Amino acid sequence: MFCSSCGQQNQDGAAFCSKCGAALEGATSAGGGVRGAQPAKKSGGFPVWLIVLLVLMVCAVPVLGILAAIALPAYQDYTVKAKMAQAHSVGMEARMSVDKYVLERNKLPATLEEAGFSANAPLVVQSASINSEDGAISVVLGFSPHRGKTLKFVPQSEDGKTISSWKCGSDDIPPRHLPSACR
Repeated sequence: MFCSSCGQQNQDGAAFCSKCGAALEGATSAGGGVRGAQPAKKSGGFPVWLIVLLVLMVCAVPVLGILAAIALPAYQDYTVKAKMAQAHSVGMEARMSVDKYVLERNKLPATLEEAGFSANAPLVVQSASINSEDGAISVVLGFSPHRGKTLKFVPQSEDGKTISSWKCGSDDIPPRHLPSACR
């Protein structure tokens, strides 16, 4: 069977030309009727892969936004707690130096350097000092969001001469950022 449009030879019983897609004259369907339907033509719309990509983007962007809204504050809180732990360790070192000084001399040191504490503090600490009257150690923080705020170590004494324990805390740092030993 030949196509009347392009002259292409097609198989017997074919409804459409294999070359140009035109309806072949005299083609019949299995039921004996003339096949009158044209073959499905491609629409001029978007390719399927582009539509799938757009749907994924529409779904992924909000999910990523929600994850970022949860993860960023949690990470920032984690970094603050890590820096606070470093500052706490500086205070603990100063506290051990003062404990040793008091045990050896039965008096409080005038400065932390006198107690043998070397001020090689990390960047998270601006300064560390002692109140020579009550023995309270003040560690001034040097990181955001607590720059300039103070973590205090206050000695506790049962007899007024020796230090039996220490109390750690702060008046200006939120409890959630304090090390667990200071809450």
